[in-house]
Amino acid sequence: QVGYRLKPQRRGELLSELGIESSDVIIEINGIKLDAQKNALSALQQLSTAKNLDLVVKRNGAEIPLNISLQ
Repeated sequence: QVGYRLKPQRRGELLSELGIESSDVIIEINGIKLDAQKNALSALQQLSTAKNLDLVVKRNGAEIPLNISLQ
């Protein structure tokens, strides 16, 4: 499976508030598919100036779009 799963070290309330569930796998960030490590690095670099975060997560086999404001 391609993508990244977030594992909170402490309480996972923040992720839950953002609409991210513990079983979600992030497969796309702001239009960049996370199908290669270089793409993930590119997406992370873009986040430093992003005002919104458009994610696509895989949840129970379905692709779910999420939009998170970073302001």
